[in-house]
Amino acid sequence: MNTAMQQATRTAIILTGPEVWDDWFANARRLAKNADIWEYVDPSAAEEDIPPFSRPTRPTYSMVRATATTYGDLDAAEREEWVRLNREYAEENDEFKRKKKSLTELIARIQDTVSQKALSHISSCDTAYEMLFKLKAKFCPTEDIRKIELVAKFRNQLRSGPKSRNIEDWLSELERLYSQCSDRNLLEADSSIKVRDFLDAVSNTDPAFVD
Repeated sequence: MNTAMQQATRTAIILTGPEVWDDWFANARRLAKNADIWEYVDPSAAEEDIPPFSRPTRPTYSMVRATATTYGDLDAAEREEWVRLNREYAEENDEFKRKKKSLTELIARIQDTVSQKALSHISSCDTAYEMLFKLKAKFCPTEDIRKIELVAKFRNQLRSGPKSRNIEDWLSELERLYSQCSDRNLLEADSSIKVRDFLDAVSNTDPAFVD
């Protein structure tokens, strides 16, 4: 497993239910995109729209000259073309092997970062696409439920304040929830509530901040 995926696995969120789907899936998507394999695993795509992942075709002499069966059948210009085709094939084959390795590592990472219950839902899957598709169907909340939960989590985070917790951790979680809410325009209707709640939360930790 490459260094990026090893690090991600060590610090990974474990998929246990719908409440952590967004964060878990965001990590899987980021890894797939960084490895340039997202088009092969995107669970929002229909299976028939996923491009085939196959080894490139090795060149043959007949690709240069229809009647050629050996290198000796080629003239000087055709031999140059033969060299070009083989160089191109080597590059494409290296890229294929790199992506194949990344796909294998993504499968391992998925298996390592889901609960036993979630693992049972993908036990028959052979590809990362099949795994993500099934996990999305099982654990991804509907958009309406997600909106309700996100707003509730954001407000709870604001009102709880850092208290005895590390304030950097509290602010980091607040920023994460705020970003998710903002992406869906969930807090635009009444921005004054955001400011008031934030000041109330911070005042619990540092009263001088709001004086």
